[in-house]
Amino acid sequence: MTLDEIGYVVSQYTNVLDHPEEFNTRMNWGQNQLFYECIKNKNFELLEPFKYVRGENGTKPLTFVNGNCLLPSDYVYARGMYYLLDSKPIRVNMLSVSEYENFMVSALEYPTKEYPIANIISDRIRLLPKDIRFVVFTYIKKPDDIFYAIDTSLGYARYDAENSIEFKWSENDQVTIIMLVLESLGIVATREEINAKKK
Repeated sequence: MTLDEIGYVVSQYTNVLDHPEEFNTRMNWGQNQLFYECIKNKNFELLEPFKYVRGENGTKPLTFVNGNCLLPSDYVYARGMYYLLDSKPIRVNMLSVSEYENFMVSALEYPTKEYPIANIISDRIRLLPKDIRFVVFTYIKKPDDIFYAIDTSLGYARYDAENSIEFKWSENDQVTIIMLVLESLGIVATREEINAKKK
């Protein structure tokens, strides 16, 4: 659904969201509720639209200096890492902080280029061995905020599809967002009822 179609459905329940600013605020709230619930439950199938790979399809890989690299600014959840050793992809084992610290002090299990390890701490990634420079990083990024734009060039307010920022969720997930937003306003609506109100 477009935001205009979502607005049409919501307007059949309440006029609270008639103003674009309120609509944008509440729909972004609903999107964040669903997004972080999916992260918490590791529902990666629903999060597929937000999966991003740094280092493939013409994007730059992460660059490590002395085993450290800042996380991308839109990073939310790591899905995997690998690097190329003599053109062969080598998976980087992602570890918890304690597991990573144990490797750092273990003379018997110190990571090698064939068995590298990484750990995310605060706003950066630590990687061993430290001489690996470029890593392909797959992660879940935060969804862009939606934006319901208005065009008044004809003397009245109408939906501006060209300047709006739409949801990237599936239509079924958009209905979930509508349900969350309506529920936050004290309105209970089933998925079937919402689907029946579409244009």
